[in-house]
Amino acid sequence: MAIFTNKVFPSGGEAGSGGGIIQVVTNSSTTQTQVNGTGTWTDVSPTCSITMHESGNKVLVFLSAGIGMEWVGTTSFRLLRGSTTVQTTGGYCWNNTRWQYAPPPFQGVLDAPGSGTHTYKVQIKTSRNSQMYYNWNIAESQTAHMTLMEVSS
Repeated sequence: MAIFTNKVFPSGGEAGSGGGIIQVVTNSSTTQTQVNGTGTWTDVSPTCSITMHESGNKVLVFLSAGIGMEWVGTTSFRLLRGSTTVQTTGGYCWNNTRWQYAPPPFQGVLDAPGSGTHTYKVQIKTSRNSQMYYNWNIAESQTAHMTLMEVSS
């Protein structure tokens, strides 16, 4: 038996310091993107949008994607809400003899966007003109997923 609701329950939210999940939105993409070391940010798929139920709630962001690279130097990842940077992270790859596989850069990022509809996306840039693939389809088709959860605060 399932229970469905389109309201926050209880109506005033959770009591105490805890909260609850209000809604979950996800989007996926099979698009593979090659990022070359131009030093400029490159948009990657998917993007995902969420319409907030309450302005004081937060959004928890999860990204799932395969990333393969070889000799790319500094690699930077940026999570954006619209044009606002939510978080930036990076790493370094300087091996020109074998490919390296990286985990997705954003797992459980908490954002406080306010009221309205907000679109999240990821951008990548590398410092060397070498090979870096986001949503890398090396063996078979890969699917990247972005999941947004509105949580009561």
